[in-house]
Amino acid sequence: MTTSTPPAPRTAAEALARSLDRDLADLAGGARDLPGILAAWSSTLALRLDARHATLALLREDGSLLLAEGTPAGETRLEDADAGASPWCEVFATARPLVAIEQEADDGLHLTVWPLVALDGDQPTPIPRAALAVGHLGAAAAARFQALGEVLAPVLGLRCELLRRQVEHEALVARFHDVTTTAMAMSNTSGEVEPVLSFALKRCCGALAADPRPSGADPVYGGIAPGEWLAFATPEHRPRLILRDGDVCWDLLGKQRRHPWDAAHFTGDDAAVAGLLLAAVRRRPAVPAAASDAPVVPVAASRPSAADPAPHTLGSHLPDLPPGAAAVPESLLDLLAREMDRADRYHGAFSLSAFRAPTHLGPHLSGLAARLRSSDRVFCHDPGTLLVFAPDENHAVAQLEQRVRDALPDLAGVAGLRVKAGRALYPGRFTSPGELVAAALAGLDTDAHGD
Repeated sequence: MTTSTPPAPRTAAEALARSLDRDLADLAGGARDLPGILAAWSSTLALRLDARHATLALLREDGSLLLAEGTPAGETRLEDADAGASPWCEVFATARPLVAIEQEADDGLHLTVWPLVALDGDQPTPIPRAALAVGHLGAAAAARFQALGEVLAPVLGLRCELLRRQVEHEALVARFHDVTTTAMAMSNTSGEVEPVLSFALKRCCGALAADPRPSGADPVYGGIAPGEWLAFATPEHRPRLILRDGDVCWDLLGKQRRHPWDAAHFTGDDAAVAGLLLAAVRRRPAVPAAASDAPVVPVAASRPSAADPAPHTLGSHLPDLPPGAAAVPESLLDLLAREMDRADRYHGAFSLSAFRAPTHLGPHLSGLAARLRSSDRVFCHDPGTLLVFAPDENHAVAQLEQRVRDALPDLAGVAGLRVKAGRALYPGRFTSPGELVAAALAGLDTDAHGD
């Protein structure tokens, strides 16, 4: 008679780490958006580690944290956090794990936070860029997880580092397309330059305002050499980017993240993008404005095709969007295209709702997402307009819209804030993502719904 020998603790830990890594890799390949990947990862980690909850913290370039918390039941939320807050501050500063006990239950909730330091060869990277916090009920369950940490942390650290590189690459590719398309459209647009350039700077740099000023109008302007730029941000003031272009300084004030991984302040990349747009305007042909003195209304450009004619306005590639529309996030259009195909194949349904208020809503993107279902997606259309995609949501869309109407005044800190809503439902009469977006936005102006 033979008996099997149970695996050694380290062997079992390594097997679990490899299995988890495969699961996370599969989940990353199945979702294209960062919030969706992190939501799936956090709930999977909570389930596989037999925890009450698991939270992944990713360190952004601006020093803030993107947090994704999940439970074994699949409940998730995404939010921003300060890297200087407890317990993250100590873990990121020392690169050592931390254990805390919250006396909220009979045996206490044991919170273990591990820095996820990716290995470069046999050596760890000098500074952790991610961390994992796991809550277990009881000392025994926490001790079992802590015994896994030494093996699990570098594996998860590498997986988070690969995700970071993937997201940054995709953001760079999308931004390159966005900037080149906008610059080409601007270089072929005649008429008044300032409204077009202001729109382009806000769209491509995430600025809330972009205005030209004489270089002598402010002492700060005078200290910037022609062709140079200055960016700064303080806790008391909104981020600011100033670029000197000849005798004019373009002043960009306020920054909204263009995607969840974007910095909350202006970066050197933002300055480089602004410089390319300024150069595109300087290359514009010196021709008189169109015979009708109507100003050029810039609209977001979509992906060009070989059949597209040369652009004459920034909106010539999206004829199905209403004139004056701001940039429609490329990730939203991609998501809608996939979901339309999925709904056609599996007889599903979804809704797209638009919300507009007389205040800046972009900074509250993550806060609103945290108050909705984990499967819902929130996008910023312009500083005062948000778009909410809700899968498998058709008959209960009115309840979704009411939740958003109730949440936005609280998030914005404006009591009595009036929030207008418009919607489009699929399936319906719409045949393209652009038509869905246009219908949802049209509902804002008519107080009707695009269903």
